[in-house]
Amino acid sequence: MGNKRPRQPEISFRIKYDVAREEDLLRRVAEVGWAGLTPAESGRIGGIVSQRMRKQKP
Repeated sequence: MGNKRPRQPEISFRIKYDVAREEDLLRRVAEVGWAGLTPAESGRIGGIVSQRMRKQKP
């Protein structure tokens, strides 16, 4: 539990938008917002963001 790394919100925010664009969900986000996505859509985006954040870890 002591190995938590500090969050980097600006990086994860950028990655989140990139993933939404790649998954063809950016238009939907613009229409209904992040809260309007289904749990499946949010989970898919979150999973890909987590993978990319782990890959960027030094």
